[in-house]
Amino acid sequence: MGATFNTIVSANVGEAIAHDPVSIDKDHQIPAKGGTRELERRIKSVNEIRPIAMTVTFGGGRYTREALSEYLEALARLKNFKLVVFLDRNERFLACMSPWAAKQRLNVPGLAEEFVRVINEGSKDLFYFPGVVRKTISIRSTNAEALREMVAHNLDAIAVTDETNRLRGIAEREQVLGRMVLALTQ
Repeated sequence: MGATFNTIVSANVGEAIAHDPVSIDKDHQIPAKGGTRELERRIKSVNEIRPIAMTVTFGGGRYTREALSEYLEALARLKNFKLVVFLDRNERFLACMSPWAAKQRLNVPGLAEEFVRVINEGSKDLFYFPGVVRKTISIRSTNAEALREMVAHNLDAIAVTDETNRLRGIAEREQVLGRMVLALTQ
């Protein structure tokens, strides 16, 4: 039993990661008219079995508090919405935060405007906001390493990147723990 558990714990997390990215970048900004319908249409096409990450281009300069809040609220209705991921203009990972933490930043007057300004300008002040995590794991990381990082940063999921720091998926705590517990029964 111990050998099976150790095999699962040390297994490569890249074998089990998945994600369905939902990027607000493709819309540039939610149009005032019809924006909600388009968002709802896109959400209906999301695979609800796989985890969802909302990507935001850092330094993109076109986000509004209203647009970010609208996407977060809509995606929050999906149980598998796991991360808000900040990418640079070359689509490389910079940081992530839980959807809950992002919603909290956007719900506080004054702080919300500052948060959006920092995102739009690409200011490194983003990394000082509570809940922003710069840590990611590699596709070669083990399940134990993934779980260790999720616990250390109080995350239900963590971004998985490749050797070029591009987002390749999301490792979910529940899935990692499930594999470990199932290994005990074999």
